[in-house]
Amino acid sequence: MSETQDACLGAAEIIADTATEILAVYFPIVNTISKITKRIYDTYHDAECNKQICEVLAKRVKNAEGLIDKIIKDIGGNQEKFRKKSYYLAFKHYENTLQNIEDFTKKVSKYKGFIKYFSSKVTKERLKSLTEEYDTCMKDLQFAMYVTNEQDIKEEAQKIDESLNEVEETLGKLDIGVDNVNQKLDALVQSIDLIKSKIDQSKTDNLQSDVQAQRIDQKELSSPHVPTDNDVRDNGNIIKKFLNDTIEVACKSIKDFKNSESELAILGKFSHSPYIVRFYGLTNFDNRDFMVLDWAEYGTLRDVYTKYDIPWTSKINILRNICRGLVYLRSVNIFHHDLRCKNIFVRENLEPKLGNFKSSRVTDGPNSSDLSGILLDVVHWMAPELLEKYQDQNTKKRNEKIYTFHCEVFSFGMLIWELCYEKIPYDGWNIQKIFEHVLSGQREKLLRGKFKKDDDKKIQEEFIKIIEKTWQQIPYQRIEIAKLDKKLEKLSVKYPIPIDEPLLEKNETLDFEGDKDEPVFYKNLPEKQSIFVEEKQLNSSTIIPLDEE
Repeated sequence: MSETQDACLGAAEIIADTATEILAVYFPIVNTISKITKRIYDTYHDAECNKQICEVLAKRVKNAEGLIDKIIKDIGGNQEKFRKKSYYLAFKHYENTLQNIEDFTKKVSKYKGFIKYFSSKVTKERLKSLTEEYDTCMKDLQFAMYVTNEQDIKEEAQKIDESLNEVEETLGKLDIGVDNVNQKLDALVQSIDLIKSKIDQSKTDNLQSDVQAQRIDQKELSSPHVPTDNDVRDNGNIIKKFLNDTIEVACKSIKDFKNSESELAILGKFSHSPYIVRFYGLTNFDNRDFMVLDWAEYGTLRDVYTKYDIPWTSKINILRNICRGLVYLRSVNIFHHDLRCKNIFVRENLEPKLGNFKSSRVTDGPNSSDLSGILLDVVHWMAPELLEKYQDQNTKKRNEKIYTFHCEVFSFGMLIWELCYEKIPYDGWNIQKIFEHVLSGQREKLLRGKFKKDDDKKIQEEFIKIIEKTWQQIPYQRIEIAKLDKKLEKLSVKYPIPIDEPLLEKNETLDFEGDKDEPVFYKNLPEKQSIFVEEKQLNSSTIIPLDEE
């Protein structure tokens, strides 16, 4: 607090002769309130889960921002109110309340935070406490209440219950083999964070990290008793073995693993999930180093749809399990960064597992993997905000957009499209054409198929609805992953795999209703900016906005 503020607040009233002097006293706190408000709203927009809960608080603080803006603009007509010490303290109380709201929304909006700090009961109790605290602040500031009738309160409560139920049901389906899922996941996150902190410290000290991946003695590996042509792939770089004579594994050749051993150690920690390709450790034989991973009988999902037709009922289960893999990754604070069918590995019974984590990274802030080195490979699945970022990098234009879970959801939507139509999106297009097409709000065509089975047609229609919800141009308008998981779960129940249906079908050209359908546009107007006080505008005749610089 400044000396001017100390002197003013030592008395019963703020000592100031003009509106400009009053504003000079209030400016720091109003400025801080505006910045916190923007961060809360940004958290709401970037929410991975519990978006409805964040919305309840974000709308309230946004409402208060408008009321503060209005009263600040008319500070000359409200001098008596602003001179009261109690009114200043009411602003200070609101600032503290906003800090509590910000802390809560940051935690509850991310799977990692929700798992660590909350349950449904605790979340609702904390939300109730914060809304009551907010209402008290509005009363002290003599502002109108945000919610005034029982119907609004009832609708809010219903949305909150639905949001919490969706998140907890989704987490409960992760199949990590324990009763207390949250406790297990939190322990895993802490273990990963510990490894990451050691890695970061080594980089700071400019030393080689002492973090090591698990080692597997070659004696623990044996060759298949009945060899097949499928046992060796990728020109000898992938070799099938058995770990301890029981577990089918793929030994994948790796060069200079020392440079990535720390990341492999993290992979060894978080890959204990039925939806993730498990990394067992490193081994050496035939004078080569190998990663030991789950064996994928059918190769990648792209390999499968290239060689066969995948029944539509099976596609539901495949996508549902991929979706759960994404939730699991976020629950342990990991982004995949490269979602496409080529990075989904398919085991027996068409069991999909997310793999190829060379672009993935533990995330605890704005930093995430730089994908520019593999841009040509991933651009077909990339979200428009990322395309814009890399386009701006080429023009040296500053772009502070960061990788969020909304980017993963968009890429998952492109993966769903790829599986639906069994081809790479924008196949044959050059990178510039893809950039222009997607940034203009356009997407791939959503052609309706001609099917012999009526259920196949209905399934594709449901997939198209999901795809459209993942393709929104504005990131926060994309579907939440918990809602998406719920939709896929319902589809798997409604359209079970028939007992007599073959696992895979003969590869034939998919038949669609011609090329007449135009690509869907997802061009939205940017949201109106919030308001912020700038110090250079401390002038009683100036209209003072309250938005962040």
